[in-house]
Amino acid sequence: QIQEFLGSLGFSNNDIQIGKTKVFMRNSQKRVLQDLLQEKVLTKIVLIQRWIRAKLNRCRFLHMRRSAIVIQAAIRGWLARHHYVIIHKRLCAAVVIQSAWR
Repeated sequence: QIQEFLGSLGFSNNDIQIGKTKVFMRNSQKRVLQDLLQEKVLTKIVLIQRWIRAKLNRCRFLHMRRSAIVIQAAIRGWLARHHYVIIHKRLCAAVVIQSAWR
């Protein structure tokens, strides 16, 4: 399995030797493996950063949405009360006119 894996990376049998518990290779092959490892680690780091940024942006968005809903509810309530006061004044004025007419 190790030989197949290293062969898939382009290493020849002349460059590596596989013992019972160790794999021996030239420094150039070690460097290639280190570069490959670094590339994989960096892609995982970028993936984690992307996930965290998405999560933080989602939390910010939800907070802003809740805030907007609270503000809209307060304004709608104020408008409803204001509209009620205007209608109530007109109704009272109509009652006064009707009672004076009779």
